[in-house]
Amino acid sequence: MLVDVHVHVYPAHIAPRIIQHMETMGVEFGNTTDSAGYLQLMRDGLIDFALLNEHVDAQRLVERANNYVAELLGEIPGRLFGMAILARPDDSSPAELTRCVRELKFVGLKFQGAVVQTPPSDLHCMRVWEKALELGIPVLAHGGPHQEEMYRHTPPNSLYENEPAAPAEWLTVVREFPQLRLVLAHLGGAAWYRNDVLKLLQENPNVMLDNSLWYLGMSAEEFVSFVGEVGPDRIMFGSDYPGGNTRKDIELFWKLPLDDEAREMIAWRNAASFFDLPLIKEKV
Repeated sequence: MLVDVHVHVYPAHIAPRIIQHMETMGVEFGNTTDSAGYLQLMRDGLIDFALLNEHVDAQRLVERANNYVAELLGEIPGRLFGMAILARPDDSSPAELTRCVRELKFVGLKFQGAVVQTPPSDLHCMRVWEKALELGIPVLAHGGPHQEEMYRHTPPNSLYENEPAAPAEWLTVVREFPQLRLVLAHLGGAAWYRNDVLKLLQENPNVMLDNSLWYLGMSAEEFVSFVGEVGPDRIMFGSDYPGGNTRKDIELFWKLPLDDEAREMIAWRNAASFFDLPLIKEKV
């Protein structure tokens, strides 16, 4: 079984703009980049359950994006879960997050600090984390350098003056809200900030990582070694669709030389527990 915690979904008319933007960063796409393409991967049996968000960076688009995800959940009933998006948090963000959880029944929040160039310790962000804790939901956040640097294989800060999604930026948050459930994507950027990621994991047991796009900075051997170092109980599967060739990513994951227990924990057990997911499917 496979649970994908990191999925961006877009309507077909928006997908070409996503492609145009990401091609400049050298992203390898699969056959499709819209929501229908991802749902087909699920119908083809490659993914069993998925956590969806429509990434936007403009505040005026936030409510519409969250509503789009809510409508999409009915496409494969019981197997899709919503993740709220807030763009750059402001005074309206706690209320929108509350709406997403209580009315739309979303199970978490997706935050992209690198795109909106906002560190997690920003005052508006801190109010959002407080609200997430109150609502009892986890936060999935981009981890490491800006994705443009990740795709281009350039050192952090070579394209941007600062890295608001660097793992060390989260220390203030986990110390202020030690019970907040946090997932840093891309292994927290461990290929660039390994020691900082390890420190964050040691600091707080409620911090997890997803493995999306791990191969941009690690070999398979390095990834397996990293899993052994931090423990398979701290990592969950994420594709970051459409930011890669998801079919290839899944195939690569299943071929990694992990033992059965570690593979199962990363593939679905950690996500099910961390996000409190009701995984109901005949094959489970």
